[in-house]
Amino acid sequence: MTTGAPKRLTRTFIACLLVLLCSTCMGGCDLFKTTKDSKAAPAEQVEKKSGESATESEGQKASSDEAAKPSSGESDSSSESSPSSESSSEPEPEPEPEPEYATVSIHVLVDARNADRGYFADMTVELSEGATVFDALVATGLPIGGSSEYVRSINGLSEYDYGKTSGWMYSVNDYTPMMSCGSYVLSDGDRVRWYYVTKMDDM
Repeated sequence: MTTGAPKRLTRTFIACLLVLLCSTCMGGCDLFKTTKDSKAAPAEQVEKKSGESATESEGQKASSDEAAKPSSGESDSSSESSPSSESSSEPEPEPEPEPEYATVSIHVLVDARNADRGYFADMTVELSEGATVFDALVATGLPIGGSSEYVRSINGLSEYDYGKTSGWMYSVNDYTPMMSCGSYVLSDGDRVRWYYVTKMDDM
């Protein structure tokens, strides 16, 4: 009796001990897990918040890009307005044509046969309307001495070279006008003859 009782007490004590140890171990694991979870939770919250802030910043950036980008309607209106502005500009005026001046065609003969010099000129010249007999003589290009009031020499042949009655005279269409060569206005198709005379009969 005395021997069996201590054995039972020993077994009961060991069993209680085992139960206590098991419960202590299980409690320690839960406590460790709880502590670990509580430490991990703030980190997850920080990561979650940082992710949310990054998402919000990306959304704000996208909205700002959309606001800065012109809409298709605005670009179309600007592209359509440029041709209209060009079309509204007035075309440059065409330059006015230069006025055409009327001309007359005159036949000029410079006759020095009475001085045995032949013809100095036999040509047709184009002159502006309103040209005179003197202008027709100048158009021949021969050297002239004198003025439009009185011609003293043509091509080196001068008055008085063949006497006191020698000199130059002119006629228009075989008619000798009684006026200076600078006063007689020619018409288209007129025939001017300058001729040198040595005596009255040469006229």
